[in-house]
Amino acid sequence: MDYIIDEFIKKYKSQEGIAGMSQEELDTYIANEIINEKGKVLIEIPSPKYYNSTVRESIYRYRSKNVEGYNQKCKDYYHQKMKDPDARAFHNARCREYNRKARERKKKMQMDSLPSFTVSFS
Repeated sequence: MDYIIDEFIKKYKSQEGIAGMSQEELDTYIANEIINEKGKVLIEIPSPKYYNSTVRESIYRYRSKNVEGYNQKCKDYYHQKMKDPDARAFHNARCREYNRKARERKKKMQMDSLPSFTVSFS
């Protein structure tokens, strides 16, 4: 049951949300009383944990004392996470969306920087 709830929370917080779930998944969550037929969530979604200033300062101190070790730890975590096909697919989808938006911003900036008129000295 915990696995089903964890999977639901992961999908619920994804970009697609409940609308992106298949009918089979929705039926599973309805049968386990996680959501109702109208899509209302029946379980309590845990609130995100935020850092306070003391935790943030301790992370910065640790990172500044051991830069190479901290970077290696982050790289190892990333490579471990990317072994999971679902996490990799989610990461790639997020990157594609970000890159698409960045290309649109760049194209818009280029269009804005072009002069709206031309001057001819002939």
